[in-house]
Amino acid sequence: MKRLISYSFILVLFLSSCKIFSQFNEAKEFASCYFIINNSRIIELGGYDFSEVENINDIGLTEMFGLGQKIIIGELDAIASVSISATNNGKEKAAINGLYWQLFIKGVQYGKGELLDYIEVLPGEEVHFTVNTNFDISKLLKSEDLDAIFDLISDMENQEKLKRLEVKIKVKPLYKSGGSIKEYPSFITIKP
Repeated sequence: MKRLISYSFILVLFLSSCKIFSQFNEAKEFASCYFIINNSRIIELGGYDFSEVENINDIGLTEMFGLGQKIIIGELDAIASVSISATNNGKEKAAINGLYWQLFIKGVQYGKGELLDYIEVLPGEEVHFTVNTNFDISKLLKSEDLDAIFDLISDMENQEKLKRLEVKIKVKPLYKSGGSIKEYPSFITIKP
């Protein structure tokens, strides 16, 4: 009986270590996927909903006045939504249990956060996921003129504008190891 319990314990230990190894390999496969920023959009600026703003003429006088005041005091909070595609060109399933991310514009970090959703990319397939970030856009105003900022806000789907501003997202995948969440050892840099 003791021998049966010992063998059962060894079998359980072996199976759980295989699962841990499998989850790390799925995270490693995820890190080797091809990533691209599809688009980025300001969905809120200075407390005003910008999800439907297509150009500067869509901004009302009240919003313009309010934004002007926030620019003067140097606090212009924004929420950006960044859509990312991951393509798995490998032969194994790629999967993570979430990720930490950082938003950079012209080499300066503007936002960070985490996405705690399971993301799976099967071989030969592409998936899309979105991260939302809060950041103070007034930091960007110091390096760009106001027209350039409004131009960017109204057309953030333009890949050339995103490249000119050197927009990039760094992500660090998270995977399950037993009952706990572990961080992948390095960041993945994603550009438009």
